Amino acid sequence: MKYVYDRMKLLALTPEAKKLFLGGTLTAGHAILLARLGAKDQARALKVGAALRTERTLFDPEADDDAQEDTVTSVSVREFEAWIDEHVRFDAKEPDPMLFPETASAIAEAKKIVPITYLHFIREEARDGRTWGPKSWKRADGLKKSKTCDHAVTGFIAVGPHRGEAFPVCIAKEKCAIHWPQARASAKRAAKAHATAGSPEKPTPLKLDPYEIRRHQRDELQKRWVKARPSMLQVIAERIMKVSASSGSTLGEILLRNLRENGGGSESAPIIPRGKTAEDLVRHLAGIVAYRTAHEYNFEDALPRLAKTLGLDPAAILKREAPAQTSAKPAGSKKKKTTKKPAKRRGAKKS
Repeated sequence: MKYVYDRMKLLALTPEAKKLFLGGTLTAGHAILLARLGAKDQARALKVGAALRTERTLFDPEADDDAQEDTVTSVSVREFEAWIDEHVRFDAKEPDPMLFPETASAIAEAKKIVPITYLHFIREEARDGRTWGPKSWKRADGLKKSKTCDHAVTGFIAVGPHRGEAFPVCIAKEKCAIHWPQARASAKRAAKAHATAGSPEKPTPLKLDPYEIRRHQRDELQKRWVKARPSMLQVIAERIMKVSASSGSTLGEILLRNLRENGGGSESAPIIPRGKTAEDLVRHLAGIVAYRTAHEYNFEDALPRLAKTLGLDPAAILKREAPAQTSAKPAGSKKKKTTKKPAKRRGAKKS
C-alpha cells in the first residue's frame, strides 16, 4: 500500500523536480522524499543543492571543451533525508496519516501538543515559535526507561532526528516531582522562604536554565534583525553608492577583508599590486583569486578553467612549459640475452 502511495505521490513533484527525476539525475528515493515536501521546500532543496552536488572532472588539455563541463549528480538518499530532518519543520497541523499513522492518531486525540527536538540548535528556516529543547522536556510514556506522570502532554518532534514522531512528554518543571524533582524542590524552597518572611509578594518563579535564557535572548535578537534586514540592506546600498571606490577606501578594505576571511589575502598574492584606483583594486582582487586558485589542492583542474575564462589557451601553455615526456622503458630493465646456435660448416659430415 505504501509503495503505491509513494508512486502516486510523485505527481506532487514540481516541474523542475520532475525534469531531474525523468532525466535520471534524481533517483526514485530522492523523488519520493521531495514529493512529500511542499512546493516551496522542494524549490529550496533544489536551490541550495541539498539533493544534488557538482562533481568536477580533472582538466584534460586534449579533450573538447564540452567534455570538461562539471557534472551534476545526486547525494545519497540518507544524506538528503538527514537534510530534510534538519531544515524542514514537521507540520503537526496536517500530519500525513499514511506516512505517520501513529503521530496522526496521537495528535488527533491530544488535548495539548508541543513541538520538541533533540537538537540544541535549530536553523532559522526550521523555526516557528518556541520549540522545547532536550533540556526542557522528558519522555513520559513509560517506554525507553521513561516514567509516566499526570502532567504529560503530547510532544511531536518538529525538527532533527526522529522528525515526525509523537509521544507523551513532561515539560512541567515547577509541578512534576517525578521528572523534575530538583526543580520542584527548588520551587518549594523558594515558596517556603517567602511565606516565612511574610512577604506579600508572589513567590519568586523558578529560575530557567542559563542555556535556555541565552537561547531565548538570541532568538529574540535574531527575530529583530530579520525584521530590520531589508531596511539595513537598503541603507547600506545607498551608502555604498556615495562613498569612495578607490583602492585605499573603505570599500576596498571591505572587499579585501572578506576575501582574506574566505581563505585568501593580499599578502599571499604579490602578482598584481594594489594600486590606487578602483580599476587597480579590481585587478588586484582578481590576482588574489588567481594566486589562491594556483595553490588549491585541485589547481590542475581549477587553474586551466580560470585561464580559459580569461581567453587563454591552457593546453598550449602546458605544452610549452611542461611538455609531455615520451614513454621510456623502466629503469633497470635489461634486454633478454639470446644465445645463437653455431652455424654449420659446409661439407660437415653427420655423425
